[in-house]
Amino acid sequence: LLCARFNGGANAGHTLLVNGKKYAFHLLPCGMINKSCKNLIGNGVVVHIPTLMRELEDLSEFDPRALQRVFISTRAHILFDSHQVIDG
Repeated sequence: LLCARFNGGANAGHTLLVNGKKYAFHLLPCGMINKSCKNLIGNGVVVHIPTLMRELEDLSEFDPRALQRVFISTRAHILFDSHQVIDG
């Protein structure tokens, strides 16, 4: 199984309710809820690293191996907080 997220940034997202627990994803594909699914952050996605790390941390109790199921395209755009400061 493969679930992919393409284009956009952390201002988009979706909320999933699974077995009474709420998961809010802004960058991660919804396939993260399926432990057998590989997940791709694809071309054109603006990956805000702190948001990505926070989402993965929030999933660590659900799936300690979540990080091993996420792949990031070499054509994704990487965004750090410093970029936002420089941009104003």
